Amino acid sequence: MTIRLQQRSSQPHPPRVRSNYQVKKGILVCTVDFSYSDKLLSNYRCEPNGWFRVALLEKIPSLMVLDIDLLLGFTFAECDRLNGSGDRVVIYYSYDDLSILSGIVGIHIKCSMPNSSPIAYKKEKIVTPEAAIATRNQMLHNGYCIIDDIVTEEFLQELRDETERLIANHEEPADLVYQGQHIGVKREDNLVIQKLLSWTPSYRALAELGFDDFQSAGSVIILTKEAKGPPLYWHQDWMHWNDPLSTTPWPQTIFLNYYLTDTSPKNGCLRVIPGTHRRRVPLHDQLVPAHEQGARFIEKDHPLMFSDDPEQVNVPVKAGQLVLGDARILHAAGRNITDERRTLVLAWHTRTTEEPPAYWTNEIPALVANRDPDAEYEMSRIPGIYL
Repeated sequence: MTIRLQQRSSQPHPPRVRSNYQVKKGILVCTVDFSYSDKLLSNYRCEPNGWFRVALLEKIPSLMVLDIDLLLGFTFAECDRLNGSGDRVVIYYSYDDLSILSGIVGIHIKCSMPNSSPIAYKKEKIVTPEAAIATRNQMLHNGYCIIDDIVTEEFLQELRDETERLIANHEEPADLVYQGQHIGVKREDNLVIQKLLSWTPSYRALAELGFDDFQSAGSVIILTKEAKGPPLYWHQDWMHWNDPLSTTPWPQTIFLNYYLTDTSPKNGCLRVIPGTHRRRVPLHDQLVPAHEQGARFIEKDHPLMFSDDPEQVNVPVKAGQLVLGDARILHAAGRNITDERRTLVLAWHTRTTEEPPAYWTNEIPALVANRDPDAEYEMSRIPGIYL
């Protein structure tokens, strides 16, 4: 079993503690100081047929006092006893509220991990530390990045089979022709999607980039470029342009794009205008507002919404790669001129805090530093003064 603990606090710039533990059998007690923290990121991976129990202790055990009572009234949500059933790996990933605690307490973990074959991943680390920094910098500067070797061929086929099954029972709405198939699937309604939203290589990669404070929206959208299907118009997906948070140098909301086949300009690969997550360009002021606010109803030969931009970049990928994109970036997709469907599974993720991420060591923009966290900002898809 792999256990990852990470403290988070709502206080400005608290010390952050990150710990990783490998446990096979027995009891582990670790010490964590919650004086500066009110949340704990818990990430547990339970191997097949194993189990574990997690709770907090009232105080720290010592060589003289080994048996300490559990802290009454607190066990980790859904994790009092979690079982790995059959041949399935069970993953738990959540922030737990520790606001009732203060000072130093213990974390008590008792588990049993039988000899079993854990899921095999291609690499222990998804990216090297150097590559992680470079990839993160690309994300911050360009507004998107690509991570290699995330989804195995076996799981890709499982996703292909399941998305085709869902598409076969779905009728494409007329107002979503530019998205192709547009099928929303909640985690709790589909075991394959549940597996995708708990896919260890994806979240390990996010953690290695410093993006481990992003949390899934709990659902995905299956999008397609049908054979000979039309392109997708230029748009961006940030919905908080009236909020000073729009000016953060780091992403607050990102999309995780899982393409189930190789993509290229021929079958409608992703197109982006790098840097437009933080840089205003003329196109921002010329576009029809995205999706249900107007863009879904435009003419198929709209001269601007489907136009080529001198700064645009095609983003072809191999199936199994993961594309991350900042919700603020201008992006589109080309026409599919092939005879095969091109399918994408889109998973939105948002940070669980509005505090600067741990990796950010540069100056915090004044608009962000002085932002009133208690103010209510009207939602808007249209960029305003903060771009």
